[in-house]
Amino acid sequence: MLGAPVSREAAHGRVLIPALAISRLGNEFYYLATPLLVYDLSQSSTAMGIQYAAEYLPLTVLPLIGVVADRISRMKLLLTSDIVRIIMLLVTPLLLKQLGAGPGSLILMSLLGLLLTFWSQVFEVGLEASLPGVVGRENLGKVYSQLSAFGSGARLIGPALAGWLVSLIGPPNVLLLNALTYGATLVAVAHLWRAGVFRHPVSDASGTSTGFSLRQAAADAKEALEFIFVHPVLRSLSLVYFILMVGVQFGMTLLIFYYRDVIGLAAESVGLLMTVSGSAQLALASLGSWLQKVVGKGRLVIAGIACAGLGWIITGLIPAWWGLVVGCVLLSAPQAPVSATVNTMQQQATREELLGRVSATTRWLAWASLPIAALTAGAIAEAVGAQAMLIISGGVILVAALIGSLSPLLRVP
Repeated sequence: MLGAPVSREAAHGRVLIPALAISRLGNEFYYLATPLLVYDLSQSSTAMGIQYAAEYLPLTVLPLIGVVADRISRMKLLLTSDIVRIIMLLVTPLLLKQLGAGPGSLILMSLLGLLLTFWSQVFEVGLEASLPGVVGRENLGKVYSQLSAFGSGARLIGPALAGWLVSLIGPPNVLLLNALTYGATLVAVAHLWRAGVFRHPVSDASGTSTGFSLRQAAADAKEALEFIFVHPVLRSLSLVYFILMVGVQFGMTLLIFYYRDVIGLAAESVGLLMTVSGSAQLALASLGSWLQKVVGKGRLVIAGIACAGLGWIITGLIPAWWGLVVGCVLLSAPQAPVSATVNTMQQQATREELLGRVSATTRWLAWASLPIAALTAGAIAEAVGAQAMLIISGGVILVAALIGSLSPLLRVP
């Protein structure tokens, strides 16, 4: 007996989602191989800090990336970003071999971090702006839940696989494997483009893109900001996520230090807790679409944030094994369904011609707090200690949940 017919949008998702899952796994390779490579080259914590700073810099131009995503073909953005990332990751190991250990190699790694983060943001903004047209707005909840599940799976198995590969073939060769994973999305996007899936963004009333200038870019970015601040749901999401990210950064800045230096956990125990974290995310990720229907999107986001806040507080209050495990599960499990739901709400609330700008600007508004929060966390922890800092982190996150519960988010079905 023949199965139910598959819609055109569902067929597009079946092409794109597995490719994205492969590239997400490749990202985990990069996240492990790069700091190890920089440390091997420098044996310096300062060099590690410079590397992370280089990877933060491209976040400052996210609104401009959104403007571009709404002005030119999103398909071209996706293809170009994949091609550039593949070339960079293929060339870097060869250049490192020529340069050897020294300042030249460290400068090269910082440039790789800066440029790879920039083009990865170009890809992600272009992808988010394209998804409603590729898979259909009515399917966004399901698609984002699937992507969250694959992302959680990548975070679960990726670090262990990357660690094994690093020990087997070395960090530079792991970067080469990362390049191959981006080839999966390159092939998928090219296939969908040939099938006529990607539409050119609508930038004016006639349906054709207008010219691009600095003044026009500023006007476009302003239009996105105004749209976000006028729209009650998007405005509420931006405020809640800004506060949420401050709390999360407070905790993440000191979590490993708390595990290792305050509690005295061995590296193997820290790894086990990271596995618990990934498993908790994976367990709820596939239920995101169902939870949206049962609980409602707004309530799911608020409850998930509150759950994460309690997890941070328990982690700080109860350093015993059972407290660490319970805290880890509570702060990790909601991440995937909350993220999927927020993306769905954002895109369903946004007009087609603003998708790129709104996606990039909301990211920018949320992530603008990260560098400040990281520096502030260190300063506060010097005064009150890492354990108290985790409790403060949970408190800040609970404030975000409280604000969400008093906002229009609560009424989003």
